[in-house]
Amino acid sequence: LETAKPENLIKASTLETAKAQYLQLRNDPGMQRKIRDVYDKAKQTLHPIKPEYAAVGVLMLWCSLLYFIGFTKTLMMTSVLMLLGIIVAPDVMAGANITTILTN
Repeated sequence: LETAKPENLIKASTLETAKAQYLQLRNDPGMQRKIRDVYDKAKQTLHPIKPEYAAVGVLMLWCSLLYFIGFTKTLMMTSVLMLLGIIVAPDVMAGANITTILTN
């Protein structure tokens, strides 16, 4: 068995790199704890509805929009809504009222 020398090594492909990063994240206990915390928070927020059902509902809505208004318009609408969400998020997380959110 040869030892790994710089001239014997080849760069991993993009797929191999992504797979290694995925496995590293999947097996990391800190990441598993964080995912569990996010899931529990979503479960608490969507109390009567399971987060899986909410995700499927959002996916079905998005697919319906793709079918009825087309790819480009759906992508543009999704981008605008996400941008608005990102802009408003700090105020919402701080617990600001609606007038403060609209002012900012």
